[in-house]
This record gives sequence, C-alpha cells and structure tokens, in this order.
Amino acid sequence: MNIPAYLLLTIYLVFIGADRINFGGGFLESFQLFPHLVISLIIFLYILLFRLKDLEFRWIVNKKSAFLSIICFLMFTIISIIFSIDIIFSAKRLVLLTIIISTVVLILSLFSSDELKEYFYYSSLLGSILFFIFNILLFSNWIGYISHDSNIINLNPDYIAYFIPRLGGFSSDVNRGVLILVIYTFFIYIYDKKSPLSNLIILMNTIFIFASLSRTAIGCFFITFLIYTIFYSTKVEKIKILVILPISFIILLNIVDYYSSNNVIDIESALEERLTLNDFGHNTSTGIHFKLIDEGLRIAFSDLKIFLIGSGLGTSYKVIEGFGMSKKKKANFHSQYLSIFVENGFFACLSFLFLTIIIPVFRIRNKMLPLIIGIFCFNQLYQLTNEPMYWFTILYYYKFNEHV
Repeated sequence: MNIPAYLLLTIYLVFIGADRINFGGGFLESFQLFPHLVISLIIFLYILLFRLKDLEFRWIVNKKSAFLSIICFLMFTIISIIFSIDIIFSAKRLVLLTIIISTVVLILSLFSSDELKEYFYYSSLLGSILFFIFNILLFSNWIGYISHDSNIINLNPDYIAYFIPRLGGFSSDVNRGVLILVIYTFFIYIYDKKSPLSNLIILMNTIFIFASLSRTAIGCFFITFLIYTIFYSTKVEKIKILVILPISFIILLNIVDYYSSNNVIDIESALEERLTLNDFGHNTSTGIHFKLIDEGLRIAFSDLKIFLIGSGLGTSYKVIEGFGMSKKKKANFHSQYLSIFVENGFFACLSFLFLTIIIPVFRIRNKMLPLIIGIFCFNQLYQLTNEPMYWFTILYYYKFNEHV
C-alpha cells in the first residue's frame, strides 16, 4: 500500500463535496477555495513528482466510444467558449471543469480497480460520518444550541419555504450534498465488509436522505436501489435493504413527531411546499423548475447559433429572463442536459448523452449501472457539470470491472 497516495485519495473523496468549507474565507471575494481544489493541487504535485511513471490510461483510451465522447464534448465546449456571450466567465468555468476532470482521470489512472474498491468503501464511511457531523452542527446552529460565525466554515442551513432547515451536510446545496450521500451509500452497500458499522452507516444515510426532503435525491436513491435490488443484488442484499428501509422510516417519523409536537419545526407546511405539483403559476420550487425547462427549450430552438454551438459554457445566467435568479452567475436551467444544450450546443449535448447514459445502458451487466441511471434521472431537474463526485462516478463506471 502506498500510504501518501491512499491518504490523498481518501481525503479527496471524503471532502469532495464539502463546499461549506471555503479556505479563501473573506479574503478571496471572487474565488472560492473549496477543499477539493486544494487537494487536487496537492494530487497534481504528488503525481508529477513521485508517481508519473505509474499512470495507466488504457482503462479509458481503450474504450473508444467513451473516449471519443469525452473528446467531442470538450471540443464542442471549447468552440462554445470561443463564441461565448461572456468569454471571460466561460473561460473560468472551463479551467474549473478541466481541473475536476483531470484530477479524476489521474486518480483513476493511478490505482487499480481492486484498490479503488477498497478506498471507496472506507472513504464513503468517513464521508458519511463527516456528513452527519455537519448536519448536527447545522441543526444545532439553527435551533440555537451553538453560535457560529465564520468566513471559512458556513453553518447556516438552507430552508424549505422558511418552515424547516434543510440538512445537506457538508454541502451548501442540499440536493448536491444528499446526492453525494446517495453515492456513498451505494458504494458502502455494494462493497460491504459485513460489519455492524456498515449497516449502521447505511441506516443513518437513509434517514438523512429522506429527512433532506430533496425530491431529486430521494428519487435517485429509490431508482438506484430499486434497479440494483431487482436485477443485481444477492439474497442477503435484498434482505438488508428490506430491513433498513422500514427501520429508517420509523426512526425518522419519531424524530419528526418529537420536534413537530414541540413546535420546533413546521413539517406540514414544509411537506405542502415540497409536494405542490400543480401550481406552476406561483413561486413554488416545482413551478420554477418546470418554467425554467420550458424557457430553456424555447431559447435552444429559437436561436440557430445557440442550437449549434451554444451561448457559451456557464452563461445560462445571461440568457435566463424573468426569474429571481436572472443575471446571477450561478443561475442555470436546473436540468443538466438542457443547460449543456443551451450553453454548449446540440453536438456537445449529444456527446455528453453518449458518455453519461447511452453507452452505459448497453453494458447492462456492469453493477454500477443502477447508480448511473439514478444520477441520469436526478440530472433531469438538476445540474452537476462542475461537481467532482459526479465526474468521479461517471468515469469510475468505465474503470469498474465487476459484473453480474
């Protein structure tokens, strides 16, 4: 075992979504220095100085369709930047995307599949524990048990319609944070060492996934584990999921009942906001999502330049009109493939579709496929283009060699 490499990979995977930690603090106003960026730099230096000769790229180069899809996606993305409506911002987004993809490719090229299985398992356990710790701190800060004010660590939770704190762990975006928890849970589940700790972590993860009230992440969880349980799981795995699900529901219902009866949270109002599907005319979360998708489709098909080469990577905020998020640089269409279509053009979107779902569904014996399908469904109402764990999962699928 190469201890420095093992530690770097473990730290990277544990802190990969921890954007509540910003080492830039208040000193770097236009740049957020998240842990994964710092660790990426260290990984680059470590490989350059000590492990360059150990890199092995055949796992992706030999998979010609996947390799060609990545190249085409990046090529069409660069073309979109050349003709971007905000070339400076698009170039910055490309730098970030390049760092993320390069780090993932280097890590996957440094370790064997068997090594990665081992590291993913333990990293997922530690990442889940870090998620729990942040959730405890977020809830304690919200309820007033602790008082925290820091530019480096943000412990102010998001809210569901101001009725209840949203506990997304180490991520400032609940949907993204809980998706990472779903991925951790999947890796613990398929690489289980049959330890009581694994079962306890899976149970706790399941509780926090449902407690988040993130519809996209909960949907991803159900789709992933439903497909895996039906088509890929062993008898023992089936029993485990059938035991864990009802227990997690019972524990969660008791927790919610306690805090709701003591008027700490307003669960009824929160559920009403989450489950309102038919009032698209008002500013419900669902209504805004569907109106954004409608607007994105209108833009993509009404402008030939945008249809072919896009408006430029990361420039959704410039073309979105009539929403509260309009002109804010984090604004997007809340749909991965639609945002890529509008920003990078049809051919980039097609390449991305091949890489992330079309090629995988033709390799149905790969046990990672349920997670790939779950994340694909998640991305219909969310955007993960610059999420390191997303790229790690997609590219690891092509490295993964365990089949049914």
